[in-house]
Amino acid sequence: MLSGSAFMYVIAEVSIALIAFTTIVVVLRQVVGGSLSPFQLLVVQLFALCGFSALFMSLLPILLNMLGMVGSWLWRICNTAMALLIVVSQLWYFRERRLVAPNRPINKTNITNFATVVVGVVLLMLGATGFAYDNSVAPYAFCLVSLLFAAATAFLGTMSSFLGRD
Repeated sequence: MLSGSAFMYVIAEVSIALIAFTTIVVVLRQVVGGSLSPFQLLVVQLFALCGFSALFMSLLPILLNMLGMVGSWLWRICNTAMALLIVVSQLWYFRERRLVAPNRPINKTNITNFATVVVGVVLLMLGATGFAYDNSVAPYAFCLVSLLFAAATAFLGTMSSFLGRD
């Protein structure tokens, strides 16, 4: 059995719950307050992106293992795929945020999320190259959790906007 597979299944389940929660928030917001602002829509997209990313990335090592891949190559491929996904999604988010909310200040939550992402990408790249460690699930698991952490803190940081106080 693949090391960390039980943890990967738990992350997949939590990701599905996040995606469902996002859907409920959007429906409730539209029922009580009409349509979503461009910033609220961006935050919803961020929730969904984090949820689906964590879901698919948590299942990727299990799938590759089922296809017969084992050892360091499995984790190198997974680390590379997740690092690329995170970098591209962060570039997308910052570009979109600048377009829909150019005057909205960057707060401590945004800085914390970005710092967590930077640490995660560095760990993933060290694992992808095999330079610092090889055949370890820990950095990959850290990044899966950081995706869900980013979604949770983004939600908490924008809750007042969804409640109509923004």
